[in-house]
Parts: sequence; structure tokens; C-alpha cells
Amino acid sequence: MDVSALHQRLTDYLKACESLEPKKIASCFSELAVVRDPDGGVEGKADIVEYFARLYAPLAKLELTARPVYWCGGAAACEWSGQAAYKDGRRVEYCGIDTFEFDDNQLICRLVAYWDPDSLPQ
Repeated sequence: MDVSALHQRLTDYLKACESLEPKKIASCFSELAVVRDPDGGVEGKADIVEYFARLYAPLAKLELTARPVYWCGGAAACEWSGQAAYKDGRRVEYCGIDTFEFDDNQLICRLVAYWDPDSLPQ
């Protein structure tokens, strides 16, 4: 697999997350993609749209930084940090590690996110 193309897809995904637009985020995933995180998970592009709509609904702004990214074939792992501003004025900083698997079309087919759910406002 072309790591530079996969790196671009990962960059596109992070920018899509910062847009707070669930359909734009889901465009980075394959139709049957799986997303797992400490709160559970979803399968399939339609559920991914709903997942990100619910996750990002309270946010007014999101900034993400991935550093570094480690590659192994069609998979990657990266440490990330984020700063979010909520619509109610709260601000939070948080971090985690995500692992990504990509299909032959360079779409994310599996995302596993590791972060502390207690670090986010309820």
C-alpha cells in the first residue's frame, strides 16, 4: 500500500473531524467500516454518521493534532491530542491513541480509539 496516500487519508479524516460534519467524516470510511471506542462502537457507514453526529453535537469547535503516526502495511497507529469548545462555553483538552486499518481503496475500514472517557465533560 502507498503510505503517502494512506497518510493523506488520515489527514483528511482529522480535518473532517474538525469540520464537525458527520457525513464528511463518514466519507473517509468504507461502507462496512467498524468504529470502536471506550463508549462502545458502531458498524457501517450509516451508523458512523449517527455516531459522529451524536459525539460532536455539543461542540462548537474542535482542533486535533496527530503525532507521531506509525505505519505497518495498511494500518497505522497515532497518538493525538484535541482541544474542544462546547456550545455552552466549556473548553476541554484531551488525548488518546487511535489505530486505523485501511482497505484497498484507501478508506478506513476499522478505527479503534483509546482515550479516557472520564476526561470529557458529561
